[in-house]
Amino acid sequence: MTFEISATRWLVVGALVAGLMAGCSSPQHGSSTARSTNSASSTHTTDHPTPAASSTQSAADVLAQYFKAIDAGQFDQAYALWRTQSHQAPASAAALKSQYPGVSSIRMKVTGNTRTEGAAGTIYATVPITVTEHTRDGTDKSRTGQCVLARSNNVPGSSDKARHWHLHSCDLS
Repeated sequence: MTFEISATRWLVVGALVAGLMAGCSSPQHGSSTARSTNSASSTHTTDHPTPAASSTQSAADVLAQYFKAIDAGQFDQAYALWRTQSHQAPASAAALKSQYPGVSSIRMKVTGNTRTEGAAGTIYATVPITVTEHTRDGTDKSRTGQCVLARSNNVPGSSDKARHWHLHSCDLS
C-alpha cells in the first residue's frame, strides 16, 4: 500500500502550521500590531516588584520591561529577565549594572516588526530596537540592533517559567 499526500493537502497543512505559529506570536491585551513604540522610561510606575514576564506578554513588552528596570536601577529585576541558557546573559545583576556606567536614564524604542520562528519546542522572537542612553554628563548615546527573546512553545511538561519570554541575546551597535 502506498501513501500519497496531494500538493493541496500539503498547502493546507502548511497554512495550518503557519496560522498556529502566527497565533503564538500574535499581540495580546488589545494591542493591534506586533510593532510597538514602547519607551523604556514611560510614566507608568509601580510600588511593588515587577512580576515575572507573563507568557501572555509580547516579546516587545518584556524587552520594554527589561529596559524600564535598568532605567529604574532595578538590575536584579532586569537580570531575572535573561534566559539562563543564554551565552550572552550577564554573570550577575552586578555585572549587568557594570554595563551601564554613568547612565542616568535609558530609553528603548521598537523600530520594526517582531519576527518569530520556532525550533525544537522553543519560539524565538527577534525585536529590532534603538536604545538611547543619557549619561550623567549630559550626552546621549544611541545604539541600534536587535534582541532575541525565547520561550517554550507550551511543550508538555515545560515549566511555567519556560513558557515566559526571556532575553536570549541582544546585539546593539
